Amino acid sequence: MLTRKFAGLSVSSNAFAFAFRSSRRSSFNLYTTLAPAEPSSDLKKAIFDEARLLQQQHKSIPWYLLAAKYRLSIDALQNAFSQAMDDAQRRQRQSALVTRAAERHFDSAVGQCDWEAVAGEVDLPLIECLDLFDASNSTIKPCSLIETNGGWSAKDMEKLQRFIATNYSESSAVDWKLAGAFMNVDSLECQRLGLGTFIGPINEVAYRRINELRKSNLSWKEIHQHFRQYSNELTLYRSYRWFKAKLEGRAPPGLTAPWTDAERGLMKGLLSRHGESTTRSEMVGIIQRELPDRPLNDIRRFYTGYFSGLKAGYLSKSQMTRLRGLVAEYGEDWDRVGKALGILPSRARFNWIRDGGEPNTMTAKEARQLHRKLEPAVDDSVSRVTSEAQRQFELSSAVDWSQVSQTTGLGERECLELSQHDDGKAKWHYDPNAFSQSMADRMTSFIREHYPAPVPMNYRAVSNFMWIDMEDCIRIHDMLEGRFKWTKANGERAAKLWDLGLTLEDIARQLSPTLSASAVSEALKRRLSPVPKRKPVSADELVEAFRLVDEYVGKYAVADIVAKIRKQLNLHGRHGYSSAIGYRISLHPLCKARLSGIDFNDVANRVAAGQTTVVLAAKELDVPYFALAARVRSLKEKVFLQKWSDEETRKLIDYVRGCDSKPSVAYLSKMLGTKSSRQCGSKIAHLRKSGVLA
Repeated sequence: MLTRKFAGLSVSSNAFAFAFRSSRRSSFNLYTTLAPAEPSSDLKKAIFDEARLLQQQHKSIPWYLLAAKYRLSIDALQNAFSQAMDDAQRRQRQSALVTRAAERHFDSAVGQCDWEAVAGEVDLPLIECLDLFDASNSTIKPCSLIETNGGWSAKDMEKLQRFIATNYSESSAVDWKLAGAFMNVDSLECQRLGLGTFIGPINEVAYRRINELRKSNLSWKEIHQHFRQYSNELTLYRSYRWFKAKLEGRAPPGLTAPWTDAERGLMKGLLSRHGESTTRSEMVGIIQRELPDRPLNDIRRFYTGYFSGLKAGYLSKSQMTRLRGLVAEYGEDWDRVGKALGILPSRARFNWIRDGGEPNTMTAKEARQLHRKLEPAVDDSVSRVTSEAQRQFELSSAVDWSQVSQTTGLGERECLELSQHDDGKAKWHYDPNAFSQSMADRMTSFIREHYPAPVPMNYRAVSNFMWIDMEDCIRIHDMLEGRFKWTKANGERAAKLWDLGLTLEDIARQLSPTLSASAVSEALKRRLSPVPKRKPVSADELVEAFRLVDEYVGKYAVADIVAKIRKQLNLHGRHGYSSAIGYRISLHPLCKARLSGIDFNDVANRVAAGQTTVVLAAKELDVPYFALAARVRSLKEKVFLQKWSDEETRKLIDYVRGCDSKPSVAYLSKMLGTKSSRQCGSKIAHLRKSGVLA
């Protein structure tokens, strides 16, 4: 048996292989239970950038991958992502404000902007204004003072030196990009001036004199003795080259024309067709033939950044699965593997070695030996489940997960969690008229069966079970759980529906199946403040409404009677009738008989345990909602006492301290059986405030 030492420990190959496979399967549970931490601003930006990149690749953000990489809980990652998005949006707004102000304070005659005035107008530091300035969306374009003004004047030089002295200390590095924006010149030109290596202009007399000295075989150091006005021989040499290039009609050395959009598009097209399997020198030659007017060094610089990704860029999960199969077939013949996979051989080798373990923990030789030992047992369950699901969907436009489980030898829930096949999944948007309660109940029952609190939710499994897009599944679940985000669009829609005369209950139903009328009322108060009052119903209209109540009770469901009466009597945009009609319904003999036969203690217990809601219970029992809600509230103190016993408090503290992630108040309420979720949440908040809990 092969035994290897890692960090002073002897580990057998079988044990290492088992740990290798187990770590893959348990990575999700491991990193979703990490304690939350507050990331730094740089880390938040890195999380935001990588999450957006993964979102483009996977249609949704696989938080478990980021949790494994950054060693943060999913809640902490999502909070960091949200904060970074808010920062990016705020920065975008500030950037637009600064850019517009810069255009107003730009002096076209001088070719420069009054940045002190811009900073005063937007009330931001000057350096921050320069950093926020968006040249791509501005009519202000950088120029060259060498070409437009005949060179840098003493005033320009003094202005640049004052800017550097004011904003940078001797020990700090100057951001030449910001300095260039301040002077409205190319950053390279600004940097050369600031560092004393500015390519300054020389006249024809000096040019002829230098040529004569060069013919005498003098070095540039010796020639510099005749031109002491230049800081050093390098500055003189560059000035000479600059003037010579202008005389010969060539572009000045070191400053070439920027890449145009057409050139960039052509370059990217060539790279996409040839770059994956073509060496750097071959690719540069191909581009140069297409762009003969471009200097070779420009093409090389442009290609260097792209080529580094081709040579050592990471592969996706599906590409890694295919890479393992090709290595099993061809061995370490990287030329054949790279050609079959459509990538460079060096990139295939890089990802194969990287897949052997954590970076910098073993050499390439050790990684290859480990792969040869582990490859027969590499967990290919993801590819097997995905392939089987894809095969079934292509045959019958449906997936039988029990059949997938039998074919792959894995559990049905594991197959639902592993399958990555998303083609053909339905899209969903909330339509109050077409909302299917049976579909919602199907999702809810699946979640309660497989992911009861505090088991973390796996939306990939829910998406595969419902065969609905994963992002839409998340949206459905949030709605069913009562989570509703008041975005600007939702607020505008609620205000528009209010203007059309809809009641608060109807507006809530139009926005979400679980949204309450009180939540809509609060939102309208914040938006419309004060909310316009509506005309009350008249006494004659109420009499007619009561007559219809007596006619409709027993004929229609109680929950539909108010809407039918409102439509028949055209009471849209009026107030004062809903509660009156509801009270009249509760006084009807049939409803009284139904209410008298209800076990309210049982209803209150089911509501407290999260098995139902008062709204659903009222529909199920066909009684007025407000009457049932009043009885349940009156039993609240009897069902759940407000005072906490020592035993209940001890259980709560033990549970919260033993949680690696955010505690589930629903699970805690179910565990105690004597307190509601809201009471548990309030108790946890009180204990944290008093210092008992961290």
